[in-house]
Amino acid sequence: MTYLILNLIFAGAWVLVNNEYSIIDFSVGFLLGLACLWLIQPFGMDTAYFRRLKAAVVLLVYFHYEMMVSVCR
Repeated sequence: MTYLILNLIFAGAWVLVNNEYSIIDFSVGFLLGLACLWLIQPFGMDTAYFRRLKAAVVLLVYFHYEMMVSVCR
């Protein structure tokens, strides 16, 4: 939970620094924050945040795939 809050703070700071208030800039800030958090995580320690985030992305991609298949039928 701490990593998520830190990542949202990084994304908000990115939006404020760039002075561009859009979802795309927030997403870029979120990805940059994710990269920063990944770089500073303790070596050899696997945090649940990155595993859960990967699982959420896989689920989202699978959901969109199934939606496209159902639309094409």
